Amino acid sequence: MNAALKDQAAAQAYLKTQRQLAYDQFNEEMNMGLIPSGDFYDYVQAGKVPNYTVAQNDLDNVSQVIDNIQKMIAGPLAGPLKNDKAKLAKGQNEDKDYPG
Repeated sequence: MNAALKDQAAAQAYLKTQRQLAYDQFNEEMNMGLIPSGDFYDYVQAGKVPNYTVAQNDLDNVSQVIDNIQKMIAGPLAGPLKNDKAKLAKGQNEDKDYPG
């Protein structure tokens, strides 16, 4: 578990660095007139900054490892923890609308 937490900290730091680099690249290209709209989200989704996307996926993978470890512990909060994680995952998913 400790190794996974260290991996998470490293992945978060890497994501922060890549986010800043991606945002700098976005601003530079926007100032040059190379981007038709000023939406950073669309810029990322268009695949213009693959390192940022990879960093996000790495963090998601480490988070999933930690989640799996916590589920295997099977303590008294294993059930509520699973339900909370599922609710958060639905809230973070922007591809589909969920009721509530």
